[in-house]
Amino acid sequence: MMNTIKKTGIVLFIGVLVSLKAFAGDPDRAGQAGATQLLINPWAASSGQGNANMGSIAGVEAMSLNPAGILGVRNNEFEVSHALWMGNLGVAINSFGLCQRVGKDKDNAIGFAITSFDFGNIPLTSESQPENTGQTYTISMVNVALDFAHRFSDNITAGVIFRAINEGIPGVNASGASLDAGIQYVAGKSDRYHFGVALRNVGPAMQFTGAGLSDHGILDGSSYAVTLDKRSDEFELPSLLNIAGGYDIIVPDSTTKNTLSVNLGYTSNSFSNDQFALGLEFSLSGYLKLRAGFVYESGIFNVATTSSAFAGPCGGVTVDIPFGKDRGDRAKAKRLALDYSYRAAAQFGGTHTFGLRLNL
Repeated sequence: MMNTIKKTGIVLFIGVLVSLKAFAGDPDRAGQAGATQLLINPWAASSGQGNANMGSIAGVEAMSLNPAGILGVRNNEFEVSHALWMGNLGVAINSFGLCQRVGKDKDNAIGFAITSFDFGNIPLTSESQPENTGQTYTISMVNVALDFAHRFSDNITAGVIFRAINEGIPGVNASGASLDAGIQYVAGKSDRYHFGVALRNVGPAMQFTGAGLSDHGILDGSSYAVTLDKRSDEFELPSLLNIAGGYDIIVPDSTTKNTLSVNLGYTSNSFSNDQFALGLEFSLSGYLKLRAGFVYESGIFNVATTSSAFAGPCGGVTVDIPFGKDRGDRAKAKRLALDYSYRAAAQFGGTHTFGLRLNL
């Protein structure tokens, strides 16, 4: 068994080195990828640490960071979230997800999540009425994820996600699909060490099509009406590699029920700067959790040079309420959690995210 784990670790290490070279961040390619909404974490708890807890994340929120994490729930979990994107821009992100452990020994888990972006009503203009037609239109942007995870041993879990992507406006639309794959590894006394690797947003190029890309007119010197189709260029998905590790400094035992977790994360982006994240979470008896984090990338401290919408700092809080007949036993109690996070922005208002989680 130990030889198998060692071999797995060696293969994983080599794979990480190869992936780092292939997915090294390239700022010169910034703006060349599409479907960049896939880079947004819509959930409240994990975004309060700047996504640094990818190695230990558990439950529904793992479907935005590491698909192996859905096995971290005791039985099942339901979650909804609402994010006010960049202050008063009028953009909202709504998400719903659920995951369930399955199988005879509960060594498998399945998950489902849907994320929808609400941009409000946008004034419609035309060539003949460039100011305003008196009408409005809306942008459609929806991602749907299906997750499957398996526990190979007490230390190693792995998962894969199939994600359907759709975005567009009336008359123009693009659809695509992507795959995420990730593993989590725990070690040490009381599983104090956490490690995770995830490769995300891997899939074929997407392209916009539709009647909205056509022009109608009359051929010069004739009375014939013609329709000219304009082809949009294909665009790549924003593939990335996440690597994260964490350590629980204070672990629950017979004398204390408080924990302090330190998490470090690295993101190698294919179409933008690489990012480094630091996250802290302090849990007071499991009922109150305080989070803080910072996400760094090259040029982030200068508004003129930064390529990130965020300024770096983030934080959050969770109130976790046990209920049911076993509410006095933290390991068996059903739990209702209220999450909140804030991500500071460089030029716009920060992003507020609110979440509600139910563990049964």
